[in-house]
Amino acid sequence: MSKAKGLRLKRCNPPSITTRIRYNVDLLRDKETADKFKVNLANRYQVLQQRYDDENAQLEEKWQHTKKVWTDTGEETVGRKTTQHKDWMTVETLHKIHQRKIKKVILNTCRTRASKAAAQQQYTRAQQEVRRTIKRNRIRGATSTI
Repeated sequence: MSKAKGLRLKRCNPPSITTRIRYNVDLLRDKETADKFKVNLANRYQVLQQRYDDENAQLEEKWQHTKKVWTDTGEETVGRKTTQHKDWMTVETLHKIHQRKIKKVILNTCRTRASKAAAQQQYTRAQQEVRRTIKRNRIRGATSTI
């Protein structure tokens, strides 16, 4: 019975709102960029290996340093992947989409029926507003290109 409660508590924990960093890995298809990435990574690993030989580091610490080497090398060599928004979308629309995503997270983390119903109404209103503004933006974008 205690296992069921433990699992239930784990399941009810609210998800964290973190965005995953994406790197422009398509650039690694270019041989020159791939070689630069490999050399940079090898140089950083040599420094890291010398550091581990000198001191007794814990496994978690080694993992954090290894992860940092990969992320720093990726960011330095290939850079972050940028999202390309539609030309006709305004900043206001993008802001409303972001607000809708926040309301969706709130809806998914509600525990009681009453709070879930209220959150569902807010999310539905936000969804309708996003659809309206996207429709307006599309019409304006279509008329401006003609």
